Amino acid sequence: MAATVAISGKSGSVTGTGASNITKWSADLTYELLKATSFDSGGWKENVLGVRGLTGSLTCIGTKPTSGAVAGLALNTGGTATLSCAANIGKVGYNVDVEGLVEYTADFESTGVVTIA
Repeated sequence: MAATVAISGKSGSVTGTGASNITKWSADLTYELLKATSFDSGGWKENVLGVRGLTGSLTCIGTKPTSGAVAGLALNTGGTATLSCAANIGKVGYNVDVEGLVEYTADFESTGVVTIA
């Protein structure tokens, strides 16, 4: 039996947002799919890859993120990869639970090159 190659998120991190005590982040590398179907496609849909980017969100329980430009967003998985880019935070949300902590959420989208190291 092979050993698992899964990693724990406990060492993950986010920098560049001004937020503190970030507890969760998610990100999606995206490609726009441009429709390229023609009469020659035999009735099958065809597409080509267009521009690419990174979208995502983060959750924190400390200082809330501020909307606007983020010059150096860095998302670290805690071991295998770091995604770095300039980004714009377009939405900041507040989550308040009478028996829990106040959480802040932020949705972001990259602007320019995304580096994966």
